[in-house]
Amino acid sequence: MLLPGSTLGMLGGGQLGRLFAMSARSLGYKVIVVEPDPTSPAGQVADEHIIAAYDDENALERLGKACDVITTEFENIPADVLRKLSNDCPVFPPADALEKAQDRIVEKEFILSCGLLPVPYGVITTKSDIAILRSYGFTITARKSNPRQKDRLNAVNNLFKSKSGKIRYYVDPSCKKTIEDFNKVESLDDGKLNKKSEKSGLVHISDALGYAVYYHFPFRGKDKVIKQ
Repeated sequence: MLLPGSTLGMLGGGQLGRLFAMSARSLGYKVIVVEPDPTSPAGQVADEHIIAAYDDENALERLGKACDVITTEFENIPADVLRKLSNDCPVFPPADALEKAQDRIVEKEFILSCGLLPVPYGVITTKSDIAILRSYGFTITARKSNPRQKDRLNAVNNLFKSKSGKIRYYVDPSCKKTIEDFNKVESLDDGKLNKKSEKSGLVHISDALGYAVYYHFPFRGKDKVIKQ
């Protein structure tokens, strides 16, 4: 049992994490959050907010040494991150359990193997979603995997104005929301979008356009995000 005064670590800083941190602190526990968004809901109420990617080596070492136990706010934290942290202190859920939860088919098969019954489900093994859409006459343009957010941002910014000064992307003045989105949405130092703008209805337009732009005009530069 961990008594009040112990330090709880958490990977992820969303709304659920905020509720966790507030409840833990009200019971006398200290909470440390690792989250790349400097304005994250959980980071704002934690005793300490380590602003770093979830797999950042220095951040993980710092978290592991400072905490008595570590958990996650959501299931998409890389399982190997939890395996690494488990060398320093107890981690819940265990890495193997988290890894199963990240694949819905594996998750349900595991539940069945335990003698439990998940909700009815089926596995599509014949046609992909794309194949089904094509069978109905749709033309699909898609890559095998989504580009990283920083790559999409670089592709869009490179069209707005390349390093050589060439401009290849224009927005019609009547598209006021699109212009507002591009003017106000910012990227963080790690190359991801500052989700704080979502509260005012922004981000989605520029984020969606990034996929189309990257598909037709992929930017194959360095990882650093171009800020203009």
